[in-house]
Amino acid sequence: MGLADKIMIDPPCPKCGTKLKIPLSQARAGMGTTCPSCGAKIKFKGDGGGNAMSKLEDAFKKLGK
Repeated sequence: MGLADKIMIDPPCPKCGTKLKIPLSQARAGMGTTCPSCGAKIKFKGDGGGNAMSKLEDAFKKLGK
């Protein structure tokens, strides 16, 4: 389990506004989720920030040393 699995984010559903609770790892480009309130299918766009996430995880590992 990586750092992105431990960090929870709460983006709003674009249809009903309900705040979702999802791990940061699931908010990458091409991945998606379903709103528990209205059932809207939500698909994340963009480059996913994979490189930035890797750098963040490396920085946290260095802090732990």
